[in-house]
Amino acid sequence: MSAPESIFILGVTGYIGGAVFSAIRKTYPNVPTAALVRNPSHNDAVKAKGARIVQGSHSDHDIITKEASQADMVVNCADADDLPLTKAILKGMKQRKESGAKTPILIHTSGTSVVGDPPSGEATEWNKKVWNDANPEDIRSIDIKQPHRTIDVEIFEAHDRREVDAYIVCPSCIYGIGDGPVKRITQQIPNVIRAALREKKVQPTTSAYENFYFGSAGTHEWGSVAKSLAPLLHEKKRVESPEAVSIKLGSDLDFNIGNNSVSTADRGRALGWKPHHESLEESLGKDLDYILENL
Repeated sequence: MSAPESIFILGVTGYIGGAVFSAIRKTYPNVPTAALVRNPSHNDAVKAKGARIVQGSHSDHDIITKEASQADMVVNCADADDLPLTKAILKGMKQRKESGAKTPILIHTSGTSVVGDPPSGEATEWNKKVWNDANPEDIRSIDIKQPHRTIDVEIFEAHDRREVDAYIVCPSCIYGIGDGPVKRITQQIPNVIRAALREKKVQPTTSAYENFYFGSAGTHEWGSVAKSLAPLLHEKKRVESPEAVSIKLGSDLDFNIGNNSVSTADRGRALGWKPHHESLEESLGKDLDYILENL
């Protein structure tokens, strides 16, 4: 893929979007980049990385459509479940294509909860399946009722109409300290840490379909994560016991650690991608220190 002539990115103040934004600026420092920013207090941090600020919310569809119509590449890390936002982006990109420009590129972040199951405490046939992004039929067969799926299908259809050249990337469990301009910590591990601090104990815890990438580096069980986290918290005298305890369904951690999602990133690996940073459990100490420092 050659360098884009211009980029419009949404979600730069978030954890994933911020990391993607930083990577874009490092890779394409001379490419004009516009960034949608909702909160004016974040403008300076985003501008410092070399972006032109587009002030607006996710519901400012006219602004978003206009910016998308002017960009060679659009990167949406803002919201994987906002259909009107997605339609506004695709509308602008269609306008660009119809103006005679080359087909614009859309990179959209979805999530592996698209192949997850609801928390039930039971092993089902669904959660035994390993979803492979190198198999288009796996991606095609995902049920429309799954999280993010309505948005993904909207993008697939625009791609198949050749209005955009779309790529969907599905991060799995994200962890570690990010390098974005605003939010530098994610949800799952911090939410387990916060719950433990609150409870004083640790709870275990080329068709378009061929442009769909899982960001899966390996597998883990939340019970094992909790067992690793408990002694770290206990050593810092923040919980009562170095042992993890079980919880029942119905807690505020159900969505974060109660479902199952198993995927493999064969398509990305075939392109030469491979995970090279520390593992989830290796990052626990840094995540914990960051959370405690920012309570």
